[in-house]
Amino acid sequence: MRSILKNIRNIKLLLIALSFIGGMQQSFSQTANAFESISIKDGLSHNEIWAFEQDKYGYMWIATADGLNKYDGYSFTIYKNDPNDSTSIPANLVSYVLEDKNGVLWISTSNGIAEFDRRTEQFISYRFANSTRENANFVASLYEDSRGILWVACTDGIKSFDRKTKTFKSYEVLRRDNTIAAQSAPAYTLVESPDGELYVSSIAFGLMKFDYENDLFAMLKLKDDFQKKLQFSVVFSTLYDSDGNIWYGSRNGLYKVDPKQLTGEEVFNPILGRKFASASALYETKNREIWIGTFTDGLFRYSLDTGKFDRLPNQSRGLYGFYTDKTGLLWMGSFQGILKYNFDKAPYELYTLETSGNDSKPMIISFSLSNYEPDKMWLGSNMGLYLFDRVQKTFDKNSSALNRINSIGELMIEDVVETANGKLFLGTTRNGLIEYDLSNGAIKKHLPVQYSRTSIHFGDVNVLLNDSKKRLWIGQVNGLSILNDDNKTFTRLPNFEHRQYSLDLLSFLNKLRDSRSPLSQIIEVGDYADLSKEFVIAEDSYVLISGIGEGNRQWGMVDFGSLESTEGGTLWTMKELESTFKASGAVKNRHQIGIIKLQKGRYKLNFLTDDSHSVASYNQVAPQDSLYWGIELYSLSDDEYSEYHPILSEDQNRTYMVGTNVMSLFESSDNKIWAAAFGGLSEIDPETMFIRNYTTGGDSGHSISNVSVHDVCEDSFGNIWIATEDGLNNIDREKNVIQVFREKDGLPSSNLRALVLDDDGNLWVSSIKGISKVEINDSSKAPIFINYDVRDGLQGYTFIGNAAIKDSNGKLYFSGPDGFNAFKPGTTDKSLPKIVFTNISVSNKSADNLFNDLLETKDLDEIAELNLAYNQNDISFEFSSVHFARPDKNRLQYKMEGIDEEWHDGSRRIATYTNLDPGDYEFKVRGSNGDGFWTEEPKTIKVSITPAWWNNTYAYIGYGLIFFGFLFGVRKFEMERRSKMSEYKQSKLRAEAAELKAKAAEAERKLLEAENERKSKELEEARSLQLSMLPRELPQLPNLDIAVYMKTATEVGGDYYDFHVGMDGVLTVVLGDATGHGMKAGTMVTTTKSLFNVLAPNPNIVETFHEMTRCLKLMHLEKLSMCMSMLKIAGGKVQMSSAGMPPIFIYKNDERVIEEHVIKGMPLGTMQDFPYVLKESEINSGDSILIMSDGFPELLNDEKEAFGYKRVRNLFEEHSAKSPEDIISVLRKTGDDWTNNREPDDDITFVVIKVK
Repeated sequence: MRSILKNIRNIKLLLIALSFIGGMQQSFSQTANAFESISIKDGLSHNEIWAFEQDKYGYMWIATADGLNKYDGYSFTIYKNDPNDSTSIPANLVSYVLEDKNGVLWISTSNGIAEFDRRTEQFISYRFANSTRENANFVASLYEDSRGILWVACTDGIKSFDRKTKTFKSYEVLRRDNTIAAQSAPAYTLVESPDGELYVSSIAFGLMKFDYENDLFAMLKLKDDFQKKLQFSVVFSTLYDSDGNIWYGSRNGLYKVDPKQLTGEEVFNPILGRKFASASALYETKNREIWIGTFTDGLFRYSLDTGKFDRLPNQSRGLYGFYTDKTGLLWMGSFQGILKYNFDKAPYELYTLETSGNDSKPMIISFSLSNYEPDKMWLGSNMGLYLFDRVQKTFDKNSSALNRINSIGELMIEDVVETANGKLFLGTTRNGLIEYDLSNGAIKKHLPVQYSRTSIHFGDVNVLLNDSKKRLWIGQVNGLSILNDDNKTFTRLPNFEHRQYSLDLLSFLNKLRDSRSPLSQIIEVGDYADLSKEFVIAEDSYVLISGIGEGNRQWGMVDFGSLESTEGGTLWTMKELESTFKASGAVKNRHQIGIIKLQKGRYKLNFLTDDSHSVASYNQVAPQDSLYWGIELYSLSDDEYSEYHPILSEDQNRTYMVGTNVMSLFESSDNKIWAAAFGGLSEIDPETMFIRNYTTGGDSGHSISNVSVHDVCEDSFGNIWIATEDGLNNIDREKNVIQVFREKDGLPSSNLRALVLDDDGNLWVSSIKGISKVEINDSSKAPIFINYDVRDGLQGYTFIGNAAIKDSNGKLYFSGPDGFNAFKPGTTDKSLPKIVFTNISVSNKSADNLFNDLLETKDLDEIAELNLAYNQNDISFEFSSVHFARPDKNRLQYKMEGIDEEWHDGSRRIATYTNLDPGDYEFKVRGSNGDGFWTEEPKTIKVSITPAWWNNTYAYIGYGLIFFGFLFGVRKFEMERRSKMSEYKQSKLRAEAAELKAKAAEAERKLLEAENERKSKELEEARSLQLSMLPRELPQLPNLDIAVYMKTATEVGGDYYDFHVGMDGVLTVVLGDATGHGMKAGTMVTTTKSLFNVLAPNPNIVETFHEMTRCLKLMHLEKLSMCMSMLKIAGGKVQMSSAGMPPIFIYKNDERVIEEHVIKGMPLGTMQDFPYVLKESEINSGDSILIMSDGFPELLNDEKEAFGYKRVRNLFEEHSAKSPEDIISVLRKTGDDWTNNREPDDDITFVVIKVK
């Protein structure tokens, strides 16, 4: 029987191996996986998980086959056996962890049990067998019953452990035939009923119940000899359910026992069509569902209410044990690591479309709800139209309607709209607007008609909107089209580039061409023309000028005309693209009309062309009046001027839409139409067609952060939200202001894609890094961002612009390249995290060394107050927010009352305060879970720093008494001395005066000599201190050459440079200049060096500047500060910021130009939370970087003229092709020549970096 226990682990490993037999199943079209895994790659000591326990501080203790793991959500602390250390854990195979009612941790292993001392982090081991045989002290599990007895299930059966006497006690067993037997076979698991009845599983005796009165265990006398089925099998899990039944999972199968009726039954698995091969883990949810984990068949669920089984989608094998933490999160142990499941969070459903015989995968571009089939949704894709059943969660592409539509050809459907009259409109790429009648199956195509103004603009349709007045709006590359009531023609709303003159004005121009001769013209112009023609006007008159030529955004106007006076002055020109209109045909056909008054005299028409697009050969669609390619001029009567000049002015002054490619259309609550495009946002009044544009660089109410706009929507407060490629914009229309939110405000990315509002008024936004929930308050409060990514079940990180919708049930849909997600908002996890202190350091002594010296409490996290001496005023707190649902999204904030006015971000999980003055403080930490719910009360520690004995109130009273007593004694002595010496002084006055004068002169001479010697020594010490702070050697990197140079001034100026190469290969470079000179500057350099050593690994330069400033201000260095430039170089990218330093020069070898980065910023240590600017630049092979202090550009020549930054830039540009050492040599020599080799008044420092 002992051999059975010996092979338990081998049996488990065999079952794992069996779980890998068989091929991989095909992926489902729909998944709803809310399971998250943790394994060795995340820091676990081993993937074979036996048990869990969450202690009173929130830490999760994990028993594995190779060590005990403590997990705080961020990292693991691992405890393993050391054969040479009796205080280490007794064995590496850990089977169980238990925290008793006194908060003491007990661990069971393959070599006995152990008590863990948190203060010393040592184990006290206890064994029940004095034997060296293998598994003699194997313990399977631990349990503390409601009476406080600690039970140990082990190789010799079930024992209790007396925690006072530290001894084990064995128990006899009452067999079914009422005979007594000693236990000698393994026991496995224990369960207790709500009324305190204790049950134990045993390989020899099956299911036993403890008789507290007779102090023994009794086998259950189950009917029909059912107990025999429970015996002689390894037992993995037992469960006492809410109906009073005991579930018994063993290697032989799964059984259910009624301990009251003494009946049992074997549980059959209808999904597998057989009994359970093994039931290794059992758990009952609050919904009265039994979860059943198996070794080989995956995870199942059984409803106690309906008696039905179903299979859960997670198919991990080798499940062994369930555990629920204090937030309701379910932990599952397996032989492939840990699985976590959050009951409080509904999973993200993921749908992917599959096609047979085609390597391409359909990608959903748009969603549209169907009124024709209310439970269904239209899906536009790059491979045609689909219909999605939201109830059955199935896809259809083969109905008669879909077959007719998709038979048109290779359809890329950008958007779908179903109207109330049963029409289905499809916006497509290259196939225009498709109209399908759902009642009779009729199909109509709306395509652009050349030279027509009543057809749609273009063959590509990006987006559709059916507004509240039943008008259909069509967004295209060149603006908007609106379907007219006749269902045939369209009204166009072009963007600025596609604007055209009014038909009245063009009709008048054609009338002039037909009815009168031009005053002058140059038309039918071909390639490479440079034509001029002079003409004379006999009397003052109004004229109309018309020019048709070629232009585009890339090159401007390339075919254009002008009107000049004979003196050469330009009177009219069409050279500026922004002044032209689209002629007709291709958009590069540009037309400009002018109506002006000319005095009598001689004038000249000009027309200039390039190649490839003219009357000779149009390479794109020609304008309708193509023969008039050129310039023409007609005289006008006064009446004609009065009639048509206002029409021309109206055309020129009308506001047109901005941008190209309208990507999203939205109707706000005031019935305004919002068009989001690549170029900006347009707000349109559909009644008057008045347009208000939002772009970058305008006034505060109309300036958005980026002109690439993907989506727009409105919140419940009437504010407009805009998703751009650089920030989420919020237009407060009452205050006429725009707020912008980016990554620094909590978004995972500033590059946003789609917006949708949920039923609770929260905004959901997709981006290139997942989906974010934006909890919107009124405009006086900042929104709260909660971010989700692939670990939450999303299809990927990147999502498609404007591909989002909310259905009639409040469910949200977002699409990306790898499928679309569907989820119901509102199922957020509101359980709050536990805030714990992980370490406290006082004057560089950590908590491990503080307990005996300082702290009376035993456990670190129970510290409520620190009473410190005056010289213990450097304190660091380390802390965590323990919540395991998504620990990477937990947030922390901290503040020290008495020091900090605002809460600080605690993402680094450490806060340091130095040089604290005596007084009372209170350190506070608060945290949030991954869904943004913050702890109601912060975790606090009171800190009291007592002043030195010579610096308290009583000391100063004593000082006062001594001082006044001394004054009294001196006064009395002085008066007596004066009385006695009065006559003597009078007689010796002249002689003494002469002698004193001589001595004073000698003393003054010696004093000056001593002072000069002291200053020289101090300057030399400052110089030595400054130089000792510099790196001894330069970084040796394969892609960079680095050279440095420093020349100290007569009075040390405080220049400093340093380097740090991170483990990720990022090079950090700093060059600083301390304020002041001499030893004060040296002190600042020393302080900065220390801060840089600590903060250099931080990837955020601005955050590093803020932390340096905070620490410098806490040191009370009076007016001392540090100017600094900092660069981080990773691959081909350089990030840089500056705090009061000269420009940073970057020479671009490919373009042969210098980038001069002037970055304004206050010196470090002066202003807390100053908004330092971060800049980026790309660097390539041959590029060079120059960083310097201000000593070089401020060098003065003999005429007191400064060298200046312009000369530095020109000198660097001239010699930037040289090596860094040669560049520095040129700079040094030029500086010496400029100053005629005089010593500098300030330190001169260069750092030159060249990309290989």
